[in-house]
Amino acid sequence: MSNSAAHEYLVLWTIRAAVLCYAVRVLFDVASIDRPRDPAASSSRGRWLSGLRLVWTLGWLLYVVHVVAAFGVDHGWSHAVAYEETAIRTAMLTGVAWGGGLYFNHLVTLLWTLDVVFWWRGGPEFPDRHPRFVGWMHGYLAFMVVNGTVVFGPSWWRPVGGLFLAVVAATYFVSVRTRPASSG
Repeated sequence: MSNSAAHEYLVLWTIRAAVLCYAVRVLFDVASIDRPRDPAASSSRGRWLSGLRLVWTLGWLLYVVHVVAAFGVDHGWSHAVAYEETAIRTAMLTGVAWGGGLYFNHLVTLLWTLDVVFWWRGGPEFPDRHPRFVGWMHGYLAFMVVNGTVVFGPSWWRPVGGLFLAVVAATYFVSVRTRPASSG
């Protein structure tokens, strides 16, 4: 395998694996929004959250490797080259040559990095945050995942993206239907 082929696999498969880790996190968060805690299950929940934190951190690390590999080799560490390449890819798809989407990618990097750091500082229970924050975070990340992997990715990702969205929706609706009614 040539260096360019190895690099291409590194760039593609690190982001695909990172998206898989992201999907695990989304499914957990969707299934647990507003779910009351069972004190008897807190030990197993803590272990589960510790494992989920590792998956989330692995996803972040894979994403960072993807960014470093793509930015370093594909763009020669030049932000201008990365911006131009983004503009070309956007124009091919939409007809508008705009590279500003690159800045939205920078925001993904910042958001995911901060979330990982805060989760490790806050302990395993950290993801139990306000549902609006969780919804905003996943809304933005899902928008970026859909654009990066489904819209700009290979055509076979479209059914994968559709399946992912269907699973998230089904998980949400099943978890809502199986939640006990609030007593408030």
